[in-house]
Amino acid sequence: IRNNLFTFRRQIDEDTLRETTLQAGDDDSMQDLVVRLQEKAKQVLTFSTSDARAIKDGGKRVGFQLNQLKKSRFDKSEFGNMSAADVLMLTEERPVVIEVVTEDVIMDGETIEIF
Repeated sequence: IRNNLFTFRRQIDEDTLRETTLQAGDDDSMQDLVVRLQEKAKQVLTFSTSDARAIKDGGKRVGFQLNQLKKSRFDKSEFGNMSAADVLMLTEERPVVIEVVTEDVIMDGETIEIF
């Protein structure tokens, strides 16, 4: 992979943006990159105590948003299963900017048929 840079960032509050840039290897999955992010740049994946508790309890989940793709958002399993090469093919802009976000999980509700 040429020019295989990914910038992961997380908006902590109005005044605080944490980010780091990683280079993907030829065979890396996005899960591989997030594991590397957890090892080398933990500040990007630091959550408030209440958010961390909600993520662990299932009330919130972590999402990955690709800003260069009209706010495309993926959940942890979708994102982790993507290869870095596949994500790089989605946009020509480098580095690929990935926002780490949290979102509420709908705990109860009604499923409807869309099609």
